[in-house]
Amino acid sequence: MKQKLKQTEIGMIPEDWDVVNIREVSDTYAGGTPSRAHKEYYNGNIRWVKSGEINLGEIFETGEKITETALKNSSVKEIPENTVLVAMYGATAGKVGILKVKGTANQAVLAVPNNKNKFHYQFMYYLLSSKTNKLINSTQGTGQPNLSKFLVDNLELQFPQLSEQKAISEVLYTIDKRLDIVERERRSIERLKVGFMKELFDGKWKKVKLGEIISLEYGKGLSEKERKGGKFAVYGSNGIIGYHTSSLVKGPGIIVGRKGSIGEVCMSEIDFWPIDTSYFVVLKQDLNLKWVYYLLTTLNLSKLNTATGIPGLNRDLAYGQEVRLPSLKEQNRIAEILITLDKKITIQSNKKFKLERVKKSLMDDLLTGKKRVKVND
Repeated sequence: MKQKLKQTEIGMIPEDWDVVNIREVSDTYAGGTPSRAHKEYYNGNIRWVKSGEINLGEIFETGEKITETALKNSSVKEIPENTVLVAMYGATAGKVGILKVKGTANQAVLAVPNNKNKFHYQFMYYLLSSKTNKLINSTQGTGQPNLSKFLVDNLELQFPQLSEQKAISEVLYTIDKRLDIVERERRSIERLKVGFMKELFDGKWKKVKLGEIISLEYGKGLSEKERKGGKFAVYGSNGIIGYHTSSLVKGPGIIVGRKGSIGEVCMSEIDFWPIDTSYFVVLKQDLNLKWVYYLLTTLNLSKLNTATGIPGLNRDLAYGQEVRLPSLKEQNRIAEILITLDKKITIQSNKKFKLERVKKSLMDDLLTGKKRVKVND
């Protein structure tokens, strides 16, 4: 049966939902910063959240902790566990998190506690997360957005009954837990790859100069107007910047950033066009190209900048880098190990992308009442 809707100041919502301001359901408050002049205020055991630590997730630990003395003698206020936090300004302005343990926060953080017992904290977290862009767009001025307590307090939100809030939260939290598992698996593989690379490229093989085994050749300019689309990727200093109907270099090949994002290393499996802000790699001997690609990513080429204006990779300095050269058989083995790990990382990244799309779709539907969750009586 089609559900009944009603028109409200924020649009159509289910007939049994309400529109409320945050100030109607929570007495919000900002944190504070104890004086740095008092050393006895810091290095305690009370968690102290800064706005940069709020980035859409659960908060269990903080970079700094304060003391009981600071809590008693400064503007800092205690925040109960399971409290929703909003970053008010700085790089994470508008981001929302949940403080999962008792703690405190600085003045750039607004606490939205359930001190009126009118909402489920996870539902509030998801609802405010969906309003991040609206909050940021409501700020004035240029540069980094600055929110205010007034703006947050007067934000109008759609609220179902508490039982439905809990049911919606359970669905979204299940997706979040799966996302967390996938992301931890991806990071674990990446750490494994970093460890392998450190070991695999530091063997007892002979030392050679990079310039003995490869050359870095200049790309060719191709303005945005000249690019006609097509199947061939056009590479700048930090990756693909467009597509063209013809190529300059036969693939597979390696591209290295020359100007701007210097030292960035990319690989194309098919023919490609590197523009004049990049180099492409030419092998001087029989080498495994994938091994060369992975080798270049270990050399920190970005440090070889000698330009006074726009950063530029000095080719002669790059050629002078000392590297270890294993046999072709060993190169093949190393490349195979790292390719396998990269494939596993890609699988996890794709899983994460798909789960994020599912979550966004569910948030769009469940938080607006377009789709309803069955509530157990």
